[in-house]
Amino acid sequence: MTRKPDDVVGSRGAPAAGGGHQTPEQDAITRQEPGGRTEQSRNAEWSEAGGTPGRPPVSVGGSSGGHSDQKAADGPREGEKTAAGHYRTEQTGGKVDW
Repeated sequence: MTRKPDDVVGSRGAPAAGGGHQTPEQDAITRQEPGGRTEQSRNAEWSEAGGTPGRPPVSVGGSSGGHSDQKAADGPREGEKTAAGHYRTEQTGGKVDW
């Protein structure tokens, strides 16, 4: 993060990059092209993975980002998993179908 020197706070700064609009370089980075995979091809791959037909396979570990492993830092549940028992993989013992 940049900071203005204290003696110029409140004064007009340098102009925004690209005149305040997205630059061609930024557009090239964020551009989304057509031609992605079809729903049919994605669903077929999911079924081949052994999951429920039409649903994505269960995430390894039960969630993305490790949220299922977060533990309470304080209180009556200190040290316990905050989401214990709430995730599908925990409820099914890791099996992908109910």
